[in-house]
This record gives sequence, structure tokens and C-alpha cells, in this order.
Amino acid sequence: MTRGAQERPPPGSPGAHGLDVTGLRSAIVRRGYDYWTSRCAGRLPSRAMIDPADIPALLPHVVIHGVRREPLDFVYRLVGTEVRRHMAEDRTGQWMSAIPDQRPPSRIWDNLRQIVETGRPILNQTPYAGPHRDFLRMESVQLPLAADGVHVDMILAFVDFLRLR
Repeated sequence: MTRGAQERPPPGSPGAHGLDVTGLRSAIVRRGYDYWTSRCAGRLPSRAMIDPADIPALLPHVVIHGVRREPLDFVYRLVGTEVRRHMAEDRTGQWMSAIPDQRPPSRIWDNLRQIVETGRPILNQTPYAGPHRDFLRMESVQLPLAADGVHVDMILAFVDFLRLR
């Protein structure tokens, strides 16, 4: 086992999910992360534990990816209305391996692969590349979901688009 793997808490263990969110500008992303954390209870939450009625104001900012392990791929299962509005096209139902700028090698693919492998969430603060020119960057948090509490089978993301000030 490599040194890095020894230092990383296993999925579902205390401390496995902590992210430093102090640098976030988006209240939406912070609230989404806090909601997911409240569902962890010592293991990864399942999709069934995420209740849309609990987070109605966040739903337009949600993306859910399904995970296929062999061969590894990700499908856009749900794209919230606010996210869809800022994308060049609606990706619902599309496999990332079929999207030229998202199949490997790409940052989004690498992030999702890392979440599947480690069971740990990832924060993203990236330049915005889409049809609306008045945005500076996107902030998002990508969060593992696991029906069995350990093996990631979906990835929940909360995405916000930050305007130039």
C-alpha cells in the first residue's frame, strides 16, 4: 500500500468526508455540501437518503451522475434547470465517454473517477466556459452516493455560476 493510501481514511470512516469550504463564495454549494454531510452518519449516503423536499431551493443547481464501473463511465441522470440553462446543451441521458470535452482525459472525468475510487467529495472552482459571458467561474461540490454506504454508484453535485462583479 502506498503512503498516500495509508493516510486517506476509508470511505464511510470519520474524517473521510471533510472538505475545507472556507474559500467558497457560493452559499448554494456550501448548503448542498452541508446537506450531504448531514446525511452521512458514518458512511456514504445513498440516493434514497437525499430527499428533494428537504432542499427545494437547491434543486435547480443539482446534477446527478450515474456510475458504471465496467468499463468506467458516467451518465447524466439529472441536470437541474439552472445548470441546464448555463450549459451549451442539455446533457441529460448522455454518457460522458460520448462527449468530446468530457471523456478521458478531462478534468471532470478525472474528478468523477477519483470520487469513485476514494469515496471522497471534491470541490471545484473553475473558469466558466459556456454560452453566458457574464460569468467569471463555476463553483461546485461533487459528492459520492452509495446504496451500500461504501461503493460509489452515483455522484451528486451542487453547481453555482458566479457573476463578474
